[in-house]
Amino acid sequence: MGDKSWVVQINEKHRHSNPSEESQLWKKRSICRVPACIKDLNSKAYKPQVVSFGPYHHGKDQLMLMEEHKQRALLQFLRRCKKPFEDFVKPMEKVAGDLFEAYERLDERWMDRDRFLQMMILDGCFMLEILRTTGSFSNDYAENCSKNVIYYQTKNIDNMKAEIRRAWYRVTW
Repeated sequence: MGDKSWVVQINEKHRHSNPSEESQLWKKRSICRVPACIKDLNSKAYKPQVVSFGPYHHGKDQLMLMEEHKQRALLQFLRRCKKPFEDFVKPMEKVAGDLFEAYERLDERWMDRDRFLQMMILDGCFMLEILRTTGSFSNDYAENCSKNVIYYQTKNIDNMKAEIRRAWYRVTW
């Protein structure tokens, strides 16, 4: 029958497993990479076309044009809120570990928690400003950058909103 050490290992793991701890681990990983077998069906459907949200596509060349707009959106967000940036950073620091653990298989560069937190806050504020300025609430940010064709083209706004929806679905699944 051969070596059955793997059977012994599984039995040991089973004997020492804690169902409630295991359940908590399953809950933590809520933002996963799209499996290759699904991505291969339509790879473009799973790749951001205009802007990246979160760590998986951050820094890709074709998405870098929007990074400057993310910075502008953050500044606009802070001006509107009339609060210091620290008022937003401190609460995010408290949940950064949980947020980090929600992602499956992050690249080595995201092991720097400050870098991860900076990206998440920047992306989150940008997402809020896009949703705010493309709705009926306000258009002050859009007016300020209406000369910038990359940002203000309707197609790009629609693409960004679609990418926000995709990011939301990844979080809520």
